[in-house]
Amino acid sequence: MSAQSIAGSSRRSSKHESEDAVVVKAIEFTAWAKKHIRLIIAGAVVAAIVIGGLLYWRVAEQNRLDQAASEFVLLQQTAATGNLQLAARDMEQFIGRYDGTVYAEEARIALGQLYLQQDSAAQAVELLSGAANRVGSSPLGPQAAMLLAAAQQATGDHAAAIATYLRIAEDAELTFRRVAALEAAAQLHSRLGDHAAAADLYQRLADMAGEGTAEEQLYRMRLAEEEAKIGS
Repeated sequence: MSAQSIAGSSRRSSKHESEDAVVVKAIEFTAWAKKHIRLIIAGAVVAAIVIGGLLYWRVAEQNRLDQAASEFVLLQQTAATGNLQLAARDMEQFIGRYDGTVYAEEARIALGQLYLQQDSAAQAVELLSGAANRVGSSPLGPQAAMLLAAAQQATGDHAAAIATYLRIAEDAELTFRRVAALEAAAQLHSRLGDHAAAADLYQRLADMAGEGTAEEQLYRMRLAEEEAKIGS
């Protein structure tokens, strides 16, 4: 027998063995499936329930967001009328209904501003409590935290206000948010007479500004002013 014939016979034999193995596996799986048919059906039912539940949740959540968007427009219209008490009441109810959505966060910020306009800084602090912890995790986190710091400052809790400003300066993603927070903290330190702390923050701001820029010159001028007040 030629080498070519032997090789061809070997390949056919190998092919048959492979096909036989597949058949054997199929038979074994069929037997296993018959034996565990209840388990397979139960697993399929659970999978269908989970998938169906996820789809239902996504649809319901999207409907909730759409409804929140529509109602938020009405809130803005109420606030525009100048009836601050009615606007504040409606915003409180809106936040309760749609808490966890971006629209509720926007309403919380708007309500905090209304509280400050009505000289209710303590209510604003309570409303915005925890905002400093969401600076890096929420798009509106830095804005809410800046408002919280302003409310804390209005209540006379200067230490808390400075801590909030510094938290924003550490966690905010956008540079202009960090700069605004550092400026506010430096100004507050200066008003409280802690000129050394104010100088440290202006030094930090100058280092952040581009070399030779107008911003750097401004911060270095303020730095010099605070250093001149130290010990005076």
